[in-house]
Amino acid sequence: MNELPTTVAAATLAKLLGLSTRRIQQLAEAGVIPKPGKRGEYRLVESVAGYLKWLRSDAGNGTPDFQKERTRLTQARARLAELEYDRESGLVVEVEESIRQIREEYSIVRTRLLAVPSKAAPRLLNIANPEKVRALLDAEIRDTLSALTADGPEQNSAAVAARARARKASRK
Repeated sequence: MNELPTTVAAATLAKLLGLSTRRIQQLAEAGVIPKPGKRGEYRLVESVAGYLKWLRSDAGNGTPDFQKERTRLTQARARLAELEYDRESGLVVEVEESIRQIREEYSIVRTRLLAVPSKAAPRLLNIANPEKVRALLDAEIRDTLSALTADGPEQNSAAVAARARARKASRK
């Protein structure tokens, strides 16, 4: 009867355990199996025993790694499906799209507010009373803000909404 070798190369141990040589190295680094000796060989009996002990213990509470990974994959797919459903239902929006729309809305607000001086300047020419100037500017700014609020985002940025729909359609 042939005697088992006391040490084996990483490739031999990997083949015996059904793992890759890289995984053997990782298990050795993690202390699951003894680290290789000076010639890079692993002690066969101790390595197999360490691996079996690890599989039965905390490595998966008695389940091999592939089952844990399959469970994680299934859970990730379920979360992705829920997210897609929520997105299609309108419960979730993409952050980048929201930021883009907000920037475009701010641009509209900025443009309209910057137009206030041009609109108000001709009426301010003959007013000497600072309180009347303040009241006129206040009224002009309030009118501009009211118009922005009354229009709503659909009228203020019909182009924004159209581009958002086009981007969404292109993703499908």
